[in-house]
Amino acid sequence: MKSIFFTVYGSPIAQPRTKAQGFVAKSGRVFAHVYEPGKADSPARQWKHEVKEAAKKAMWGDAEPLEQPALWDGPLHMTIRLFLPRPKSLFRKRDPNGAIFHAAGKDIDNLYKAIADALNGVIYRDDKQIAEVYIAKFYHEKNSRPRGEIRIEEINERTN
Repeated sequence: MKSIFFTVYGSPIAQPRTKAQGFVAKSGRVFAHVYEPGKADSPARQWKHEVKEAAKKAMWGDAEPLEQPALWDGPLHMTIRLFLPRPKSLFRKRDPNGAIFHAAGKDIDNLYKAIADALNGVIYRDDKQIAEVYIAKFYHEKNSRPRGEIRIEEINERTN
């Protein structure tokens, strides 16, 4: 069974919502233009780039392969542990040193979507292969920094 684990340092960023803009052509036909808002150097695009690069390094090491390695097929299980920036109010002596569950701010589904999209064509063919997901978000530990820890495993043909 194949498995890969890697860590991406930096503050996890949620996938921005796509937007659509409709327009009418001279012929009278209506068209829609769907796009992801933001500039090419937006924090969301930078985070996705970092995820992709960390995955490539975990798969291939420091050397780029001469040809595209085979992408994983079949159902996958993904475990994502996100450690978001810890606010200054949680650095007091009475606050725990370890990670603290984060129940506010960024939607967990949008954080997941950014990671799953970034790994298309790097580890697996398409994120629709992901059949199981475990995601947790925390404030990072006092002695650490923001990051994402990602594990992807092939699922054997089992039902439970």
